[in-house]
Amino acid sequence: MSLGQRQLDVLLAEGLAYHKDDGEYYVEREEQAILTLIEKPDLWVCDFCGEQPVEWSYRAKDHAMGAVRADRGDTNLDIHISLGEWMACHICANLIEQQAWVALLQRGVQGFARNQLQDVEMNDEKEIMLTAMIGSVQEGFIKARTGERERI
Repeated sequence: MSLGQRQLDVLLAEGLAYHKDDGEYYVEREEQAILTLIEKPDLWVCDFCGEQPVEWSYRAKDHAMGAVRADRGDTNLDIHISLGEWMACHICANLIEQQAWVALLQRGVQGFARNQLQDVEMNDEKEIMLTAMIGSVQEGFIKARTGERERI
């Protein structure tokens, strides 16, 4: 589960997450944590770039997807599950509607680095791995999408 700071703060306050000794965080009762965040639309972030506010949702089939762990710089493959709708900000929704996949990928990589990897020193290898991860996630969305966008 990738979280922005505001989302993590809510889960920490609700007792659904805690910081580990190594500075990382751990989410307990992940299903309850997800439900808690779903009930707070002001915490929703774009699934493509991590920005707010979200304005659109896209329905998609549930699916499993692989992702490279770029945040640790290793090549282990974690399996992530995509469930249901994808949220999009205005800019990413426009890129999706234009099928501007390269621009969407670039925005996703920049947003993920800015919002999730503030403490990671990026280099060419990590950027390549991050691009592969974001590309895999976005390709999963493209294949799983089931309909038109809907205004939130």
